[in-house]
Amino acid sequence: MRCLEKVWQTYALLNQYTRTLSRNVPNDVLWTRIMLRTVLEKVKRYPRLPDFASIKKFDDELLFDFARCAESKIKIMEAWRSTIMPHLAWNDQDPPSTDPLMASLRAEYYEGVATLLRPYLEILKYLNRIDVSVNETSKGQRGILHTLHNWKRYALSNIVAFDRIRSVDGTAYKAFRSTSNGPVIMGNPVNTLHSEFKTVFLIQAIDSTALGTYIRSLMLLSQEDMDYLYYRTVDRLSKFRPRIGLLIQDIQLLCMPWQHMDPFLRLDLAATLAV
Repeated sequence: MRCLEKVWQTYALLNQYTRTLSRNVPNDVLWTRIMLRTVLEKVKRYPRLPDFASIKKFDDELLFDFARCAESKIKIMEAWRSTIMPHLAWNDQDPPSTDPLMASLRAEYYEGVATLLRPYLEILKYLNRIDVSVNETSKGQRGILHTLHNWKRYALSNIVAFDRIRSVDGTAYKAFRSTSNGPVIMGNPVNTLHSEFKTVFLIQAIDSTALGTYIRSLMLLSQEDMDYLYYRTVDRLSKFRPRIGLLIQDIQLLCMPWQHMDPFLRLDLAATLAV
């Protein structure tokens, strides 16, 4: 933990230096993204997760340790974010940025943190007997549920990061309803869309279990919002050209009648695809 704290503290000092320079948003965003990638790479290495399949029993202390490790990664990334140049800073409650450069920075940050948390999602394959009644969950179970909630929060923030590109400032924004007035250029559109599929597919699988009920209670998103996200993702995958086998498979998986499958088998499959 101390090693990771030193990482972001070092970059905080570097950012203090850049604040003395003239403001140049493109250069500042580039510099910040370079720092972000370096910090993410450092944070990803610590601590290493065990092989979940080799663990015979998930006792509460072990669950709590997993959750604590995940939370430490989030705290370090949020601490680093608090040091970035003021004109690049944002709050999670802000609507998506209308500026392409700022949107790209936010997207990379949210995707990076969601990626840090993704390995912890493998635990979903081994916790099909968790009782998520709020009055009965243990400290470790609540920690894991909070980790799932955080992954969902960062992953969804990444998906909507470009929803308001070139929109008029002040335009009302509702979750997952894009108001962009121009094309969004993706560095690797196939990977971006496939990643969105994995996120939506896993969220739907989680939501089909009691886990989802608990996690939804932590987020200010309605079932209508989540339904809209599903149809939006199917639409984006369907309209992509040229047709790509991977994305066609993604559409087919999203459109299967999963409601007839055992929720925990569905969750196992979704976690296998997503992690």
